[in-house]
Amino acid sequence: MTAMVALFGFTLRQIFGQRKLWLAVALLLLPAAITVLIWAVGGEQTLKHRWEAYHVLMQMLIGLLVPLVCMLYGNALLGAEIEQRTIVYLLTRRLHRATVLLVRFAAVWLALTVLCELALLAAHLCATMSSEAVASPASGGSWQPWAAWCVYAGVTALGVAGYLAVFTTISVVFARSLIVSVVYFVLFELIIANLPLTASAASITHHLRQTVMDRMPEVRGLYDWPREVLEQVFPVGETGIDNLLLAVAVLLGLASVLVTFRELVPARVSRD
Repeated sequence: MTAMVALFGFTLRQIFGQRKLWLAVALLLLPAAITVLIWAVGGEQTLKHRWEAYHVLMQMLIGLLVPLVCMLYGNALLGAEIEQRTIVYLLTRRLHRATVLLVRFAAVWLALTVLCELALLAAHLCATMSSEAVASPASGGSWQPWAAWCVYAGVTALGVAGYLAVFTTISVVFARSLIVSVVYFVLFELIIANLPLTASAASITHHLRQTVMDRMPEVRGLYDWPREVLEQVFPVGETGIDNLLLAVAVLLGLASVLVTFRELVPARVSRD
């Protein structure tokens, strides 16, 4: 247990001491910056436009920027230790390889979730700085921004776990994990997830949106798909939480088994 706690703390210190943290922060703050820019140069906006912009930017953060940040860290969950030879030290502390993977996953998930929640809060505050936007009705009902933020906050934590599990598993399975991760991200999370097809359920983004729509049905109004298509892709009354948690459990289980039996060597090995 002491070794696990030490590894958890070591991973957190490692995350906040890396330069790519600043890249992650810059990416996550884009929605807040875009929000300020819209309000600054766009002139007076109707409440409906503010409501739409709020949800679009929130879903941009969850469906675009969060997976990019998870890709940065998921591909290096064990790779950094292998390259720096510290994996040998970790294993000699009598920690099972699967334990190392899961403890590091938990630490990275916690760190990224905190960063993403803070970015979500920054975007929320920038989008609701106008008292009119908070008090007036939107999309045919009363807009309660803090209730919406709570929904997005919960979905963000789930999203970080889902995306991180995907990219961690890819890093264990494939030697060129970054290339495979980029292909996965573009194909599944950017293309398939945005098609009005039931195949979009193969993406993490789909289940996050399903959960948002279950908690806030009015968000369905953002999609200009035919009603029957929308209800087929995102069934009314269903949530994506169970599917997300199942996917995380399966992916981490697979990664744990594979990392136990694969040979952990640096990506570049001399052929001499």
